[in-house]
Amino acid sequence: MSQDPVLAAAVGALVGLILWRVDGRCAPRFSVLGGSTTERSWAEHIAGGILLVGPPLLTAGFALRGITGLHLWYAAGVSAVLLWAAAIDVRWRIIPDQISYPATLAALAVSPLMGPKPPFLEVADAVLGCLLSGGVFLLFFLLGLLLYRRGGALGMGDVKLAAFMGMALGYPAVIFAIVLSTIAGAVLAIAWGIASRSRKIGFPYGPAITAGAIITLLGVGGGSAV
Repeated sequence: MSQDPVLAAAVGALVGLILWRVDGRCAPRFSVLGGSTTERSWAEHIAGGILLVGPPLLTAGFALRGITGLHLWYAAGVSAVLLWAAAIDVRWRIIPDQISYPATLAALAVSPLMGPKPPFLEVADAVLGCLLSGGVFLLFFLLGLLLYRRGGALGMGDVKLAAFMGMALGYPAVIFAIVLSTIAGAVLAIAWGIASRSRKIGFPYGPAITAGAIITLLGVGGGSAV
């Protein structure tokens, strides 16, 4: 039975509003974690747009793609976490462990319910996806340290978000997401350099990881994880 896209969008809008309010309350803590107590107004507007517009559009999109039941709300929940992480990264250049760790554990706990494989195989695929995605982005992070004597574009927060992506999507779908996230990161780096008119390293990579994971959840290009 198909899910009503309008109802899905309405629920997504409510989730987005809640995220926006929670994000506002958590902003002082995130600013301290990010090492800054000020932010650019454009970053606040972009982050707000991500949280308020993203969830309803995506939940409706999942419904239109024929995703139903538990899989629909699982995809919506994973997307909400990714969008929030991306919004925080845009504003404060940090992806808090307080989001990545619980989300990763929650994805592991839910994985046995996602079928169609036996529960223990679903768990194995989730763990393998987590190790693969986290390992690939950890390698990127270490390469940045070797080349630039610092983390480069990637930080450990991005690595942990990538690990969550792998746990949520599972193997082999996460391979598609890793490729997309890498491409999105390259495009973002170019756009960021043009916009800032600087080659200085340092841009929020969280939105690139989020984009790769969400496109995979939507099943665009045959990389569906649900």
